[in-house]
Amino acid sequence: MHEYHVDTFVMGDDWAGKFDFLKEEGVDVIYLPRTPEISSSQIRQDLHENQKASIRGGSMRRN
Repeated sequence: MHEYHVDTFVMGDDWAGKFDFLKEEGVDVIYLPRTPEISSSQIRQDLHENQKASIRGGSMRRN
């Protein structure tokens, strides 16, 4: 945390208490309430599917 100068750490409240040890390092730890209709697992799956579709379609940019 010190290497990256983190002063605030934010996590979903389903992790409440799991990162409280960071407070000892001077980091503010904030747990935000979950948004029931938002699923990070579903977002990751959708992104993965979109990436696969882009690769199959040949529309992926290359630098």
